[in-house]
Amino acid sequence: MDQKKLLAKIRRQWDIPGLLSDLRKEKWRQTEKNRIDRTHWIGSYQTIEQMAREAFPSKEWDEAAKEGFEGEIVDEYLEALSDVLIDTTGKELRREHVYATFEEGEAFIGQDEDISAEELHAMGFEIES
Repeated sequence: MDQKKLLAKIRRQWDIPGLLSDLRKEKWRQTEKNRIDRTHWIGSYQTIEQMAREAFPSKEWDEAAKEGFEGEIVDEYLEALSDVLIDTTGKELRREHVYATFEEGEAFIGQDEDISAEELHAMGFEIES
């Protein structure tokens, strides 16, 4: 599928500024010694799969189903959602590491920073333990 068309469909499906606002409201968690993450739940795998089905042509789904690759289309959809989120943050915020992922059958958008919890706390952010 043409990437520009996919990104346009995703922008119509989601309230992208609202998603980013919700993500920014989430508390940071230390996930590694020098990595902080915050995540926001966006739906179940089934919900995201349905949105991907609406965004991709049915011909592409049929071909993927024959080969057993429907999950790859869903993953491609999440990657494209990440691209839309990153594009929407603006040039001054491009350093943000924004992503979309599945964890245990649930979809999340997230943001990570490669700094310690102490550094982030010194900047005025609340860290969840």
